[in-house]
Parts: sequence; structure tokens; C-alpha cells
Amino acid sequence: MVFDDLKSCGQLRAFKFVAGVYRLRSGLLIGLNFKMSRWDWLAWYALCCVCASDALRVGVGIADVTGPPAEVGFMGYANLEQSGHGIHLRQFSRAFVLEDESNSTRFVFVSVDAAMMGIGVRREVLKRLQKRYGDLYNDGNVILSGTHTHSTPGGFLLDFLFDLPILGFVKETYIAYITGIVKSIVTAHNNVRPVRMEYGEAELLGANINRSPSSYLRNPPEEREK
Repeated sequence: MVFDDLKSCGQLRAFKFVAGVYRLRSGLLIGLNFKMSRWDWLAWYALCCVCASDALRVGVGIADVTGPPAEVGFMGYANLEQSGHGIHLRQFSRAFVLEDESNSTRFVFVSVDAAMMGIGVRREVLKRLQKRYGDLYNDGNVILSGTHTHSTPGGFLLDFLFDLPILGFVKETYIAYITGIVKSIVTAHNNVRPVRMEYGEAELLGANINRSPSSYLRNPPEEREK
């Protein structure tokens, strides 16, 4: 997904396609880029009909989740020597609330600048949301996703193996993530509004590189030619 003039904030996959949310001067725009089967096209057509009747509503929110800036191990590389020495870029939580007014279906997708999300963080986020909104947001409609960065503080997963390289649980990181995630969802909840959905497709070249070129060269020629 993309937020605020195309700043990356994560991905959401459904019906075998990738959805992106863009904030433009004219308002919110949801664009799609995908390869679809016949049934996927039917699902897409039905979704367009819903959007055309102004039944789709979207809210967006962003909040700071920056954890301890120094002397805390980073999550991802399991390297005891990799720890923070200050802040290069702040971390953020980006929340998207999507609602279908025709049947009152609502869900939340949150992309967090962290290696991954943990069950402990999710449970506490849900607990705080339910204190505020009751059963509106629950275990079945709240998705928390990490951007998979390896350059943010760890110690928040409440898992011995994952927290071991960080030398244990770090409460400051844990609380910063929970507080920021909830704040971003509350902001998104408060600005839900009708949106227009449009479809666009383009080819983007030179935007990625294989992280293991030597391994990729062992693929069959027909695979490498794709």
C-alpha cells in the first residue's frame, strides 16, 4: 500500500491482487494492479459496482511508533553487535480502515515500521480498541503487518527465541508500538469517508534487485528469461 504522495507503507493482498491506497489532492483513491482469472474479474466488477454507489468508505491514519533510540538490539539479523546509536528516521504506524456500507462490513489494515508484528502487541492493541469501540474492532477484522525492516528496535515479541538476540524483553519498544498503532487506528476511524475506486496498470522497471544473484543463476534458462 502507498500513503501520502506515494510513500511506501506495506502491502495488502486479496483476491490474488495487490491493492494500493493513494492520498491525492482530490481525496482518497484506491488503485489495483493484478493478474486475474475470470472469477477474479467478476469479483472486481462486483467491487466496482459497490464503489460506484458510494458504498465504500476509507479512513487513513498515521502515528509515531519510534522506540528507544540507543543501546537496544535491532530485530531481524540476530546480531548482538547491531544496536541503536540514535535516530536516523522515525518509525510510523499507518492505518487504513475500510468499510462497505451496504452490509456494514469493516476491517483495519495497519502497516508498522518494524520487522514483524507479535501476538502480544496485537492482543494489547485489540484490548485498547475494544475499550474504546466495543466489538467494532476484533480478532477477525484487525490486521497488523510489519514492513520487514531490519533497522528498528526489537524485544517486543514476547518470544524467547526472537527476543534472545536483543537480550530480552524491552518494555519501551513494546509500549511505543502499541500506543502508536492504536493512535493511528483511532485517527483512521475518525476520518472515514466515501471514496472512489479506480483501476490503473503500469510496468515499473529497475525498482528491485535479487538479494542472491548467484542463487538465481542456478534457475533454468526459461525462468531467468522472465
